[in-house]
Amino acid sequence: MKNTLKKFIIGVAILFIITLFVSITIFIIIVAKGGKVTENGIEQTGIIKINSNINDITVYVDGQKVNLKDKNIENLSKGEHNIKITKTGFTSWEKSVIVEEGIVKKIYVNLFPEKLSLKQVTNSNVDNVFFSPNGNYVFYVVKDSKNEKNNGIWKLKLTQNTFNLTENKPEKIRNLTDKLLKIFNNNYNIIISPDNKRYIISNEDTKLIFNSSNDNEIINLEDTSYFGDKIDSIFWFKNGKSVILQSSKSLFEFNIEQRNITYIHKFTQNAPTYAINGNILIFFSNSNYYLYQNQTRKILDTQMNLPTPQKIVLAEKNPDDFFIYDTDNNLHFLDFKNNKHITIGKYSILKISASGQNAIIKDMEGNLFVFTQEFLPAKDTLRTEINLIKANYNPNYDFITFSSYSNLILLKTHKKQNEIIYLYDIYGINNFKLLENQFIHDNSFALVDNNKKFYILLLDSTENENDKEKSNYNLYKIDLTK
Repeated sequence: MKNTLKKFIIGVAILFIITLFVSITIFIIIVAKGGKVTENGIEQTGIIKINSNINDITVYVDGQKVNLKDKNIENLSKGEHNIKITKTGFTSWEKSVIVEEGIVKKIYVNLFPEKLSLKQVTNSNVDNVFFSPNGNYVFYVVKDSKNEKNNGIWKLKLTQNTFNLTENKPEKIRNLTDKLLKIFNNNYNIIISPDNKRYIISNEDTKLIFNSSNDNEIINLEDTSYFGDKIDSIFWFKNGKSVILQSSKSLFEFNIEQRNITYIHKFTQNAPTYAINGNILIFFSNSNYYLYQNQTRKILDTQMNLPTPQKIVLAEKNPDDFFIYDTDNNLHFLDFKNNKHITIGKYSILKISASGQNAIIKDMEGNLFVFTQEFLPAKDTLRTEINLIKANYNPNYDFITFSSYSNLILLKTHKKQNEIIYLYDIYGINNFKLLENQFIHDNSFALVDNNKKFYILLLDSTENENDKEKSNYNLYKIDLTK
């Protein structure tokens, strides 16, 4: 009898230990996957990951101060939460965020100093400035300096090396010839290659490719004996090793280093609708989408019956995964990697961010919005959001673009005689007035170095301030970290 009772007690104890071990294991797994113990039992939670331009921030969730763990707000119950982020001496940031079970929601936060100061960078009467696609460099032209040695094409590195805290100095990369002066006396553009090693100088009649470190490398794209036709449009390709050229009859790639031509598409009537980014070109012709890459053209199998596009826009990152396109009546988003297609609505597209997750779109009444998309693999869902930025956008006076780092929007607008530059977050909700000035030079400004610095071409504050023709323009900067 005693042995039977002893065996029974041992069995119960073993069963209890096993049950306790299994329960603890299940509990640990649930918590590890975002579960939270509440009065009502275990509740599935989500996480908000904060990407901020400023360290040492204070975070509030629904009015309550919380601590971050590896930049994450953890154990948040599903549903809508108000997130507010502050730091002394900086603007605050606030947004309602929807949390979902088992999902890590990323938010992008930018705080700005409450007091800003302008610092002059050049002193040579700059005619115009051109920023590289990644924001690492600015190229600028000086043609009417009091000191003739300053006349020429210059470049300045805008980012700081980690182990070099000294101020970067401008470097003169080319003297002005009579031909260049003739170009610069009219409307002109300088397009910098993605690797910052080459640049295109173009106007209505001239298109030249230069090497910023080799004076002898000059390619005249107007040489019809070489290209066979007049070039209408030019775009950098393969990180600056090639260019995509469009003539009245063809699309083709010109390899700068090898000096050879690859024909991509010949057309007899109108040029096809196309978009270029990085190493790929996508175009629509004869009811098909085509992908051109590595000197090979193929039909892009979208597995869908898509309408004819009027415009195609690619993102800088992962441009072969998705794109946005305009039709006669609607704006569409196509994610052919995940086989997702949505009709955004009756909008047209102005800009797309480098990541492709955000786009600036305009409705038929001229109002500006931010379109945000995010694919959730765990739910096989494409989540979208549209927020108003500005009503009554006027392209004759206003200008809008993304920062080179992609998660901020710059909007230049006007108020009476002054022009104002605002910074918006990528949700179009939080905004900050960065600068108000009467004499901003066209759209010659950029936010660079991971949104830490803002550069702009402004009229100097001199006695001749009211006489724009006699006053000098120079490059200025604002430090947005202090």
